[in-house]
Amino acid sequence: MVPNRWRKDRSISYRNFLLIFYRRLVYNNKGYGVNAIIRYTLRLLTAQQFERASKVILACEKIRRENKKILGDEEITIGFWVGKSTIPNSIDKAKESLDRILARLNNGERANNIFQVNTCQWCNTKTITRFSKDDQRSKISIRANYLNQGIKVYCHNPQCDFSEQKNGFP
Repeated sequence: MVPNRWRKDRSISYRNFLLIFYRRLVYNNKGYGVNAIIRYTLRLLTAQQFERASKVILACEKIRRENKKILGDEEITIGFWVGKSTIPNSIDKAKESLDRILARLNNGERANNIFQVNTCQWCNTKTITRFSKDDQRSKISIRANYLNQGIKVYCHNPQCDFSEQKNGFP
């Protein structure tokens, strides 16, 4: 038998998935906006649920991109708020944190990715990586204030549907 928590999590994800498309199909441009707010009290559960929810949102966004005529031009997005003690809550602080992470990595030091996105939830490519042993510098696929878009995440894999060339994560 499947554990109750698993069924509950999946039912919430599927319900949100259906609600996103229902609102867009029925209300057209007025169907955009916040569809769900999910609150988890345990930090570990929050990170795990964000990863799971991201997979659902990426699937929704891929479907929307392939069906813009009926689902509209507005991206289907996900947000993550856990407070400033966990992740930066301003663009300037996010940029400082990203610069600090890259500097530490490029100096051979360990650094934690505080942005809760460790892999592309679509293709599983790491967000912080060196592409080969010869690479001297680490690369991170999170940018602060990139093209005035706030914090933008994209996949390093150019074949991924959410690579930088394909506009990244919604």
